[in-house]
Amino acid sequence: MNNNSHYSRKPITFEFFKNLTIYYFSLAALVTTAQIVFEYYKTKDSIELSIKEVVHNFSDSLSNSLWEFNEVQTNTILAGIYQSPYVTEITLLDADDKVLFSKKVEHENNRKLGIFNKILPIDSNSYNLTLFKDSSESSSIKVGTISVFTSNTIIFDQISGIIYYVLFNSIIKTIGLWLIILLLLKRKVRDPILTLVDDIKNINPKNPTTIEVSKDDNVSEISDIIINFNNLSTELKKYKDILEAIIENKTELLEERNEEVQSLLLKLKDAQDRIIDQEKMSSLGLVSAGIAHELRNPLNLSKNSIVILQDVLEKNYYTDNVQQLLKIVLDNNTRMETIITNMLLQGKKSDECPSLINLNSFVTINAKAIQKSLRTKSSEQCQIEILIPKSIHINIFPHDFGRLLLNVFENAFYAINEKFNINEFKPKLTVSILSETSDIIKISIRDNGTGISPDIKKKILEPFYTTKPPGEGTGLGLYLSYDVAKQHGGHMEINSIKGEFTEVIISLSKLLNKKFEESSQVNH
Repeated sequence: MNNNSHYSRKPITFEFFKNLTIYYFSLAALVTTAQIVFEYYKTKDSIELSIKEVVHNFSDSLSNSLWEFNEVQTNTILAGIYQSPYVTEITLLDADDKVLFSKKVEHENNRKLGIFNKILPIDSNSYNLTLFKDSSESSSIKVGTISVFTSNTIIFDQISGIIYYVLFNSIIKTIGLWLIILLLLKRKVRDPILTLVDDIKNINPKNPTTIEVSKDDNVSEISDIIINFNNLSTELKKYKDILEAIIENKTELLEERNEEVQSLLLKLKDAQDRIIDQEKMSSLGLVSAGIAHELRNPLNLSKNSIVILQDVLEKNYYTDNVQQLLKIVLDNNTRMETIITNMLLQGKKSDECPSLINLNSFVTINAKAIQKSLRTKSSEQCQIEILIPKSIHINIFPHDFGRLLLNVFENAFYAINEKFNINEFKPKLTVSILSETSDIIKISIRDNGTGISPDIKKKILEPFYTTKPPGEGTGLGLYLSYDVAKQHGGHMEINSIKGEFTEVIISLSKLLNKKFEESSQVNH
């Protein structure tokens, strides 16, 4: 489990109180609002009833004073109405609805509820009463109209005590509820869970034990968790014992199978070594005829030159051709010595250390030898260009590197032969230096044969993969050649276009066992 996920989680107490606060305050707000609305309308109805009673009590006297045009008595009556704590404004109209009197009343003892005055509108509520005077003809005559006003400020002033009581009561109840729940939650839920977590942490996974249920813990859910955990722990211990027995048995079987596998690997290695040796011998056998042909020409020239020299010595005369004949003998003997030396180096079963060789001479001898040994019309007509400076000398393992060259040359001549029947085709094999630094030298071997398709190119370096007919190839040539390139601190890559060319690029490390360079002899 990621440790970061542990810190992103909240304790059970926090989550519980967060949800409790949200739901409880939502419910409390609804209940408190409903209670305030109820008290508002109840108080409003009570105030309106009180105002009606006051107005009705003074209505007859006010009607008479208006009928008699007694202004003093009218003002006295209105002053009596002023005394009501619920009246905020009085308006008096005559029979023609003209204003006789209008006044707003300010009560000094009115308490202002600032918060409610800002939240709720201060609407005026009025009570209107038409005043009549009874006449002698048993009919009533309208003498005026009185309007008495009150406002929400008066109503809120009346219910302010109830509002503060409700809010204070809600807060006290909430705090008390929180304390009770916190105590119960801590004792009955949080502490048992933390104890259970600590007990689980202290369990040895290699030898799990059961957890005892506390006698003080009467919460059934916690007890059920502990009991089920103990049952699970017991079952896991059983499975653990069974798995250990199975593992012990499988270990013994694996040890036996391992011994069998080791034996098979040794046999496989022996078989692989034999296949590689056969491949090596096949390469040497293939080149042997070419080497013999390469040696026969300089040997015949030397032999003929010696016969002529013998004839000159017997007749005891000197010609200008003597020096030339001697030079031919020496040059051909040197050539044969070079071929034999390179082939002796290449013919070793293994190379314990690298030898310094002339790269041009070594590549030329191998290319000519494989060309002569194939004895095909395409190989005989193939133009071989060795574009390697004769001054380049490099440390290599001659036996292995020679085998690499033979495999690459053989594949090149095989591709040329496959394309030889095309009209105006001129077979050509070119060996050149692509690049050379103080550390790496890259050799390019390029033929203009059939080329390689992309799907074959992906698999051509795999062991035992060959495109040649059965009996003509083992599929190990390029695979072993790639290993030889890696043995020389480099690598081998193949570039090709189907039907046009194939280029094998061989990278060699010039720092290969450089300590042998001074003690090695240059082979020409």
